[in-house]
Amino acid sequence: MLQAQGIRSVNWNAPDLAAAVRFYTEVLGGEVAVRHQVRDVDVARVRLGGTTIGLFDASRGPASGVPHHTIYMGWPSDEGTATSALTTAGVRVESSRVHGDGPGFSLYVTDPIGNTLELSWDPPASAG
Repeated sequence: MLQAQGIRSVNWNAPDLAAAVRFYTEVLGGEVAVRHQVRDVDVARVRLGGTTIGLFDASRGPASGVPHHTIYMGWPSDEGTATSALTTAGVRVESSRVHGDGPGFSLYVTDPIGNTLELSWDPPASAG
């Protein structure tokens, strides 16, 4: 039931956002997929293969909730069932959010070594 399917993204604070974007694009060959704001913080999402690096502008200090890492999960489409499975496994769900209008959702937990993880589920893309 609790089955990780891969890493979706890693998210870091970048004290110099422009330098970080240059490194991940010009040195490592990534591509800026989107620029947007999260809680009034500028964010650049750089795609590296199948993983996205979220670079949060930390020029005024670390962004709240960063660093955190997102893992694709293969579990039932019901948030309550997923939360119950984590609780049964001894993991405390700290918060959750629905993706846009749903039905996808994320559950936020902390791993045993202190990493904040976003456990993310979205329905499979429909065929056709």
